[in-house]
Amino acid sequence: MNKTNAAADLVLRYLIARALFRGKTFRPPKNLEYQITGGVRSFAGVLLNEVAMRSAPAIVYDRKDPDFWAAVIGGDDSATDMDPADLNEVRRAVLSGEGTLPLPIASEIATGKLLKGVLSRASNRFKRAVVLGSDPAASTG
Repeated sequence: MNKTNAAADLVLRYLIARALFRGKTFRPPKNLEYQITGGVRSFAGVLLNEVAMRSAPAIVYDRKDPDFWAAVIGGDDSATDMDPADLNEVRRAVLSGEGTLPLPIASEIATGKLLKGVLSRASNRFKRAVVLGSDPAASTG
C-alpha cells in the first residue's frame, strides 16, 4: 500500500470512529486519495501531515474535536469520557486498522432511537463489532 492509500485509510478510520463516538452522521470525503495526492491536508477538520514528505501518514490535529484527537491520537486517557477498554480498541482500530470500534446495540436501532445516523455516546451502550478490515478493497462498495 502506498503512502496516499495509507493516509486515506487512516483519515477514514479516524472520521468513522469520531462520528460513532460523537453521535454524528458520517459522510466520507469525496475523492480522498486524489485530494491527498494533490496536497490537500485538511478533511472535516482533521489535519494530515505532509504525506509525500514523511515516512508514514499521521493525523496532526483535529480542529473540530480536539478532545477526541487528544484521546485517540495523543494518548490522553482523560480527554474523553470513553471507557478505557473501548478507547484502547478505538486507538487500535484507527491507528493500525485492526481491532474493533463500538457500534450501537441492535435494540437502539430497532426502536428508532438512532435516526439519521445519530449514535449514542455512552460507552456502556455499545457493542463491539469488527469494522474496516486491513484490506481497503474489502471496504469499498
